[in-house]
Amino acid sequence: MDATEVRNNGTGSNDWEAQREVITNLYRDQNKTLKETMQIMAETHDFYASAKMYKTHIKKWGIDKNMKARDAIEIVRQQKARAAMGKSSVVYVRGRRIEPSKMQQYLHRVSEAVANEILLGTSDDSVALRFNPYPTNARVVVRTPSPDLGAPRSPTLPKRLDDPTDLRLPQECIQILTSHMTSGYETGRWKLHAQIGGPDTVNSCAWLGHLNTARDMIIHNRTKQGFHLLGICLDQYKLHLLQPDADFWVITYAAIIGLSRSDKKLADTFISYASRLATIVLPPDHPINLVWSRLSTLGLSGIAAHAPVLLKAIIDTNNRYFTLLNPNRSHEPVAMYYSLHWLGLISPDDIDKLNQDGVAAANATEYGRQRNRCRSANRLNSEGQTEKAQLELEGVVQWLETQPAAAWTDLRLEIRYEMFRLLSTTGKPSEVQAAAWDLYQFCMDTFGPGHYTTTFTGTNLEIYFRATGQTLVADRLLKDFEAQWKLLCKKARSFKKEKGSPPP
Repeated sequence: MDATEVRNNGTGSNDWEAQREVITNLYRDQNKTLKETMQIMAETHDFYASAKMYKTHIKKWGIDKNMKARDAIEIVRQQKARAAMGKSSVVYVRGRRIEPSKMQQYLHRVSEAVANEILLGTSDDSVALRFNPYPTNARVVVRTPSPDLGAPRSPTLPKRLDDPTDLRLPQECIQILTSHMTSGYETGRWKLHAQIGGPDTVNSCAWLGHLNTARDMIIHNRTKQGFHLLGICLDQYKLHLLQPDADFWVITYAAIIGLSRSDKKLADTFISYASRLATIVLPPDHPINLVWSRLSTLGLSGIAAHAPVLLKAIIDTNNRYFTLLNPNRSHEPVAMYYSLHWLGLISPDDIDKLNQDGVAAANATEYGRQRNRCRSANRLNSEGQTEKAQLELEGVVQWLETQPAAAWTDLRLEIRYEMFRLLSTTGKPSEVQAAAWDLYQFCMDTFGPGHYTTTFTGTNLEIYFRATGQTLVADRLLKDFEAQWKLLCKKARSFKKEKGSPPP
């Protein structure tokens, strides 16, 4: 028996009551996870207990954060009544504010019958008998939100995100999306290729890569070229509507949220354009058209609030057919899912789980360990522990030298970026330039000139060198970019068509 178990067994009822207020504050009021709460209690309060004991007392004290069916029914019941009177609402359960996305996560987890009963009150009789008739739930409080004193006054209030309609629409989107995706695999429209570890989604990856490149150009004042490339991407979206691959909805959500982070008007323009285009090129009852009609109704704020939940449903559906982050897949789809994580659309726990599954599927334990070392170096560098970061990076480089030259493209790219980042903090100008050219040349050799990864890397290196006064290097990179511009636009217009695929 280890020390932790001994301490667990020594935690009595009086100890729990003495720590009740602190645990409640951490877990419920500060919204810490159970793991975080346990760690803080152990390190700060010398209080040790098992997760099972924590869960027992959390339930006993009534501070558990999981949504219950009776809570969900009462929330929707009160919201409907308030919406009928034109009132907006915020929700509190057991004194804790519940965001609309939390409600949506619950609706995604439960069965379709239960979700329909909660939202509509008209579903399977057995469900109705379990939940209705239903007395007022004192744990649920739905009230008018406090006014935002910093917000500009408006003669009319916009429709609130937590209106029941805005809970129903994302749920409908999930049902349509998952059904459409399942059909794509089951009918053979999306073929799984053993050589690439899943379906061919090169079209989606390339489209998102070009759109992100356009967005970055606009951000860094290359507006003419940026908007030209963005226009190409909008034109190409029609082809994706007509022949979507397995990552179509992933890139759609990534585009909306990514554009909104730089300019909400760009995101609104894309939503309006894509939803109208869907009505033109697709039949009214086509699944993609049905989803876009709901997304346009939700608007940017509604899409952003529910995007993590909808993407979770998409990822879960894909995971039933292949391993998303298998490191044997090409760099592009792996990078795409990491970009979603950096946008806050995939949680740290979920991206870690996807990584673990990928490493296990590829039987690549050592690769996983080396990748973790690379990311540890990133953290150490950010914390100013540059010597430790350099040791980690050198260890990864030594391991990669023992591997086949064409293996682990993503890690080879990442290690070069981290080495440049480290030297930009600690190295001499000549060392920084050498690391930069090594990174850029790797992109040229691996992805080719005019590829969005090459362009993105070169553009960001140019920005760095110009900001640090190294104009000769910056001018050389700019000249290189201009030489590749036409090729970049040509590649942005390309679209790989599947042969012999059934219609979507």
